[in-house]
Amino acid sequence: MDELRATDRDVARWWDDHGVRDYASVNKRIQHPTAGPMSFSIEIVCTPHEPDQRLVVYTSEPDSPTARVLPILASWNAVPRR
Repeated sequence: MDELRATDRDVARWWDDHGVRDYASVNKRIQHPTAGPMSFSIEIVCTPHEPDQRLVVYTSEPDSPTARVLPILASWNAVPRR
C-alpha cells in the first residue's frame, strides 16, 4: 500500500483521512490461455461513503514473466496507426 500511496496523491489523502474503510491485499494467479501462468498482487480498497464501490489495483513485479508478457498482450488490441 505504501507504493500506491506514494504514487497517487488521492489514495494517500484518502488513507490519511481514514476515508478508506476496508482494505485487502491478496495475490492472484491467472492461467491465460495463450500467455500461460500470470501472477499479480492485488490491492482492494473501499470508502465509507460508497460501500458498494471498490478500487481494485493489479500490479506485477518488475521484470517478472508477467510484467514482460503484459505489453505483448496489450499490443493485440492496439489500433494500428495510419
